[in-house]
Amino acid sequence: MKKMNFLTPDEAATILKIRPITIYRSIRSGKLKALLVGNKYRIEDQDFQKFIKECYKAPRALRGQHGHTAK
Repeated sequence: MKKMNFLTPDEAATILKIRPITIYRSIRSGKLKALLVGNKYRIEDQDFQKFIKECYKAPRALRGQHGHTAK
């Protein structure tokens, strides 16, 4: 079986230099696939890479509710 690598939402946010709430919003909206284990989200590396590629196509995917870009 292939080894799967997972990130926490905090780790994903750190990589993208955005706030964790932005990652949680992306998960809840369905833009970022995540696995719910108990009450904790885990993001498979492949899904995170796909999310990043989609953001290049549609930069608004990383915008917050008020239209501010992530810093």
